[in-house]
Amino acid sequence: MTLDKNGNQIQCGDIVRVCGAYTKRHNCLYWVEQDGTNGAYSGDGLTMKKICESGKISTAKYNLAFWPLENFRTDRVKNLEAAAHNKKHATIEIVVGINNQYIVEEIRKRMDEDIRQIEYWEGRFCSDYISNNRKSLMYWRKAYRRLMGEDYGRLIPYTRENFDTEKAMVGELVHESVVDDFMNALPTASFTNERAQLGEPHSHEYDSDTGKYLPTFLTFRRYDENSWEYRGYCFRGKVDAVC
Repeated sequence: MTLDKNGNQIQCGDIVRVCGAYTKRHNCLYWVEQDGTNGAYSGDGLTMKKICESGKISTAKYNLAFWPLENFRTDRVKNLEAAAHNKKHATIEIVVGINNQYIVEEIRKRMDEDIRQIEYWEGRFCSDYISNNRKSLMYWRKAYRRLMGEDYGRLIPYTRENFDTEKAMVGELVHESVVDDFMNALPTASFTNERAQLGEPHSHEYDSDTGKYLPTFLTFRRYDENSWEYRGYCFRGKVDAVC
């Protein structure tokens, strides 16, 4: 986890401003592409791309930077000077009030590409590639949902044509027809006006409340009149995902 100079956690999709850096071109606005929580990538620092004051993503040749700042000069002495200077003087701060629509669009493209890759590798039975793309997809979905707020689920609810439990993220919304299909496929484990659970157990997980291993079930929670919230796999009668 990386904090800005005010103690705020920096996350994927945030706009940040770097100041006081040794290398002058590092002092500008960026959007955070990797925040260290993407399971498909190594490293716990930030990967950032330059943006303009308008919010448009820069296409400049040197538009990539890392935090903590790194210098890749051939002069070792200069690199040491830069590292010492940056440690003492360089700051990073989350900036609000700048148009982030270009960032949202870019993240949407990353999600679409991961979905295409998953579909491609599924037909070739390459589990390692599929696993990495799923981790990446979950990472981008989380960022997209955070940036869109409550509008996310309302804007792109899953339908019976595109809902996939392997790709969906807990908290995303699905159309009523998705739940209907699941509930009609098998007897239910639990079904009320507010909660729906598929009858076939997905796995058995340890329940700290009972000290026993209990079955988990595909679960949805009512969101509004026409949609449900996907809750992952939960114990019977519960809506807290355990796997």
